[in-house]
Formats: sequence, C-alpha cells, structure tokens
Amino acid sequence: MEVDWFSRQGNERKSNNDAAVIAMNEGYCIAVLTDASERGNGSSLARYWSETVVSTLHMADGPIQELGVIDILKELHRTLKYRFVLELASYCLLIIDHKLKLATSYHVGDCIAIHHCHHDGSTQLTPPHRLSEETSLQSGQSLANGHTLTRSLKAKRFLAPDIKQCSFQSSDHETTKFTLSSDGFWYEHLMEQTEIDKLADDASLLSIVLANGETSISQQADNNPLIIL
Repeated sequence: MEVDWFSRQGNERKSNNDAAVIAMNEGYCIAVLTDASERGNGSSLARYWSETVVSTLHMADGPIQELGVIDILKELHRTLKYRFVLELASYCLLIIDHKLKLATSYHVGDCIAIHHCHHDGSTQLTPPHRLSEETSLQSGQSLANGHTLTRSLKAKRFLAPDIKQCSFQSSDHETTKFTLSSDGFWYEHLMEQTEIDKLADDASLLSIVLANGETSISQQADNNPLIIL
C-alpha cells in the first residue's frame, strides 16, 4: 500500500483547518479527512473528529458494518457539544475492506472521495453537499453562492452521512487508488485551475494506492501532518 498526504494552508486562512487520520491492518484501511470552517477552533475540531472516528473504528471488534458505523458516528457526535459549540466541518470517511474487495465512503459536506481504476477510469463516490451541486442537478444551473453547504458536521444536530460503495477486483489490486480531498483541492485547485501556491482556501489530498508489498507513506504538509494509528 502506498499512502501520500498533501496539505497546504490557504493564503486567506489564519490556520490550516484540514486534518486526516489513517489506520491500516490486514483486514481494513480506515481513513478520515475533515475540513473545518474558520468559526471557533476549527483546526481542533478537524483533528479531533478525524482521530476519534478512526481510532474508535480501528479498535472495534469484528467486521465493520454500515449500521454499526452510523451508530458509532452518532455516539461520537454527542461528544461535540462539550467542546465544539460554534464550529462546523465537512468530512469523508473511507473504509476499505481488503477481504471483500469493497470500499465504503461516508460523507457530510464537500470533502469528496474518488475511486481511480486503471481499467475503468475514475468514479466519484461522494457528490458534495453544496447548494450549487443540488441546484444544478435539479435545474441544470449553478449559483453564485454555490459554495454554501447544505449539510455539515456540527454539534447542534447529528446528520447521518451519505453512504456509497464500490468494489474492486483482485486483478486490479496493484492499480487501484482512492483519494480523499477537501474543496480547496478538488474545487479551487482542480476545477478552477488555481495554482497551488495561490489558493485562498486550505487544500488537502490523501491518496491511497492498493499496491502489493510493504506500506510506504509520504507527506507534504505545512503544519498538520497525517496522523497514522
């Protein structure tokens, strides 16, 4: 397995509020990318949510089932009211089951997961919860204020994440890749084609390549290294 983490603070941000955590064993790879707003202590929320979700799932006994994951997320969400009243964030959780050759994404907000397959191209697993995306799907038009989130992680109310699944064949194992990215990367950098050193928003990309052999990890991050459990 090859893991690569890139994260850069936006030029118009006081701190980098993106955070990612990953845990790996023979059965699963579990990763979360959280992108918090600048309200309150966003960077702490991003680190807390990413690390708490991954560590809890990593220590769980038995197979990781969809309903069990939702129950865990709901329980962990209750802890936010004691520490993060003002903050809000987007997040994407990815669970790769090596035995079943199945990847499951859970997301709220506009962090996205993409499955890259050498034979079949790329498939976006997580449509962002943005006003522009939902409006364009309904009317074929986009909005000037389309960056507005229609769903987010915040202490006031738990919102169940959207769940998407995709399978990957064992013959593709060496060329299958999954990426998690914040909107600063996939939207401002890739879609708007803004140069990486001119981005206003924080931009992060976590890449996971399912390759045979020992696990290798590379990082290029300013002040928020990838946490590995």
